[in-house]
Amino acid sequence: MFPESGFKSMNNILTTKKIATQDKLSGMVKTASDRLAKYTDTAVNFVLERAGIKVEHDDSNCRDEIRKNMIVVAACGRRVGYVDEVFGDYIKLTCFQGPSLIPMHWVNRVDSLIFLERDYEEVTRIRSLV
Repeated sequence: MFPESGFKSMNNILTTKKIATQDKLSGMVKTASDRLAKYTDTAVNFVLERAGIKVEHDDSNCRDEIRKNMIVVAACGRRVGYVDEVFGDYIKLTCFQGPSLIPMHWVNRVDSLIFLERDYEEVTRIRSLV
């Protein structure tokens, strides 16, 4: 019915459109991600203020050592969750109870695990407000 060259040109057109759609979608996701990162600090500060948690800034910078899927452990030794992403001065965790954002200055030290200065109850209190 159709000449062989017609199939090849149709395949090329579809491949080109698929790539253009992927590029457009990728740009949209990047824009949304940039906007989310821009307003994350404001939202987290609001939640911390509402929870009555005083924010103390620590000069230690462990940000470069933190990697996706690292285990986060509270001061009491209880596992809090896994690192999903780092947003500026906050760490987004993936937890059984749902996502959570914790301030970077809660990090006490980073080895193969991330150890927090706060206990599990304080971390879950923040999680319930996010």
